Amino acid sequence: MDEVTAAEARRTFADLLDRVEHGGEVAIVRSGRIVARLVPGDVPPRDETGADLARAAAARIRARARDLSGAPISVEEWAAFRDDGRR
Repeated sequence: MDEVTAAEARRTFADLLDRVEHGGEVAIVRSGRIVARLVPGDVPPRDETGADLARAAAARIRARARDLSGAPISVEEWAAFRDDGRR
């Protein structure tokens, strides 16, 4: 991922959009810290990535396991938990 300063991003915004349109990613840096990222429109937001969905599904499984008190989980419930992490 390329990095540009906020001032450079302001001056070269059209060029940055061209780069991103062709699959690139650009980080915008202010005071040495990334404050924004330009990514292609078809990239899912960070909170919707596969890893995040898998972590959320695992948390639901752990919570369900704590609440089980010996009650079995149906195959359908396990499949739903599993599939949540695959979206």
